[in-house]
Amino acid sequence: FDPFEYLNFVPAHRVAQIHIAGHSKFEKYILDTHDHPVLPAVWRLYARAIERCGPTATLLEWDDNIPSFEEVHAEALKANQFLKAAAEAAPESAASAIQAAAASLQQTPVSESGAAR
Repeated sequence: FDPFEYLNFVPAHRVAQIHIAGHSKFEKYILDTHDHPVLPAVWRLYARAIERCGPTATLLEWDDNIPSFEEVHAEALKANQFLKAAAEAAPESAASAIQAAAASLQQTPVSESGAAR
């Protein structure tokens, strides 16, 4: 399984939020346990996702073995480095993605209650 190949086939225009988390390493596998800092390999996947999708809302998940606020905050701020680089590298593509999303919202039929149909 090649996670980069998989990522390359995710429809970038459909990505609204990215979740990242730490893992626990076992003898034969890595389990997404949300209880450690994000692994470097995950940050590389995240960087590729941001390259493809542009700056995207990101959630750091840390649900167990929670360290100090400062440590969690520092880990979450790592995402900002990737988001800032993507915004600076291709502001036109980020802007066009936002415009496309806004246009698709305008084309979605809405009921009288305000809910999309």
